[in-house]
Amino acid sequence: MAKGVYIGVNGKARKVKKMYAGVEDRYTLLDYIQSSGTQYIDTGFIPNQNTKIEMRVQTTQARACGIAATDQNWGSKAFGIWGNAAAYGSETNSNVALYGANPVTVVLDKNKLYQDGSLLWTAGAQTFQCPSSLTLFALNRNGSITEYTAMKLYSCKLYDNGILVRDLKPCRSSGGAVGLYDAVNGAFYGNQDTGNFTAGAETGETVTSPMPRKIKRGYIGIGGVARPFWSGEKALVSYGPITAMSTVRCSHAGGTVGNYALFAGGQDANTSVATVDTYNASLTKGTAPNLNESAWNSAAASVGNYVIFAGGRNDYYQSKVTAYNKSLTKSTPSALSSTKEGLSAAAVGSYALFAGGSRGSGTLKTVDAYNTSLTRSTVTDLSVERQYGAAAGISGYALFSGGRDAGYDDVSSVDAYNASLTRSIAASLSEKKDEHQGATVNGYAIFAGGESSAGLKTVDVFDASLTRKTATPLSVGMSNFASASIEDFAVFAGGFKANGAVNAYSKSLTRTTLTLHSGHANRYALSGARVGGYALFSGGLIDGTELDSVEAFTAL
Repeated sequence: MAKGVYIGVNGKARKVKKMYAGVEDRYTLLDYIQSSGTQYIDTGFIPNQNTKIEMRVQTTQARACGIAATDQNWGSKAFGIWGNAAAYGSETNSNVALYGANPVTVVLDKNKLYQDGSLLWTAGAQTFQCPSSLTLFALNRNGSITEYTAMKLYSCKLYDNGILVRDLKPCRSSGGAVGLYDAVNGAFYGNQDTGNFTAGAETGETVTSPMPRKIKRGYIGIGGVARPFWSGEKALVSYGPITAMSTVRCSHAGGTVGNYALFAGGQDANTSVATVDTYNASLTKGTAPNLNESAWNSAAASVGNYVIFAGGRNDYYQSKVTAYNKSLTKSTPSALSSTKEGLSAAAVGSYALFAGGSRGSGTLKTVDAYNTSLTRSTVTDLSVERQYGAAAGISGYALFSGGRDAGYDDVSSVDAYNASLTRSIAASLSEKKDEHQGATVNGYAIFAGGESSAGLKTVDVFDASLTRKTATPLSVGMSNFASASIEDFAVFAGGFKANGAVNAYSKSLTRTTLTLHSGHANRYALSGARVGGYALFSGGLIDGTELDSVEAFTAL
């Protein structure tokens, strides 16, 4: 296969990185689409006090039936319509009856609810924004999908302060998928859960939408045989939400061993938890034995046949360590050399290293190493104390960057440990930072983001020679966020003021920007881990409320 395709631009050969072909999508319009109670559609729009929704629906469900709804909790940052209720901001009305044998036209226009043109309810004027995007056929509660509804949807329009932003029409795509066509954006919205929508009768109308389609591989005919001549770089895509964890949790740790991603510990409403949720390469959820001690702000690293979770805190700072093998059997290695939370972890050669942190009386620079037999040893200290630093492992080195020193000042220095556990000093980060994240792709260690009033955007990249360069900054400042590394991408997600942003860096360090499925909400204190070809992001907080939802991203 050729290494590249080039085109002439102003007399110069320019390498083609991506190819697209124009393909016209055709949609057959339907009277309605019908859900069975296991389907939903995410509109991608986050309501606020100026939102209006106008829809024609029919359902016989009378309880726990989200027709079009999103909220933080019942009566909190809500906008939605149920079969027997409506909500606007902090007010709710459970004395409506939108269910029955016949279709009804329902309008929630800011704080006024109408049924078939008659005013049913007026809520008080408020100012708010929902934490997650509006879903149809179900309720989106803080990023978790619940209260599914079996119903028929005939039409749906969404307005943002009087401007039409979604005009959703029941349809069948040229490929046979049943869903909604958005006449505003020319986009198709399909089912995002199990089963399929049932199609109503065709209306006799069709619509077309010219769409650019990415060419993943190009072929030419040579001697009557199709030979590949070009392959484009993979793209990171959202797989969407998968089965939620067994409990809400934030400030937890994520790790990988064998065919499993593990999410362990964390906080549930200020109570430390010890439970462990697992996801295999088919994204099936399971559980592993509890940690040896409930803890949050712990760290995880993989070495040999084990993933190790260490340190953290609950009511007290912790030094206990828990390890899981590829069969998810638990073992108890020796404790850390001291109690510590806010530590960082990375692997190099035959060792998993746990470095820095704080034990309450001060920030630490000690480093504990566990080998493939889970035997602990101590190695040369970090060059400076580090709490809330970041770590990443690349070929031949485990790198520890930034963090807060003994004076609780941010630092920019970077320590590197080789496979013999000899420490050296790498080039410093481009700026001082803590609460940033590390990830790896294609032999690069990438350190991104960091804490500031708006979150830091800088991205530093180290190669196997410990040479540093900068990459395209994050699209938005990120702090208290999460990272995960898969073969083709280093992925950074969420953050305190990141509005649900996901930034991914490819093997060529090209940045791609997506959004968490939980929408343009500030989801922070979440955790990331890899399993198979998926980057998983779990839990965290939105507006101070812990989450149990898990989202997957993959490269296609």
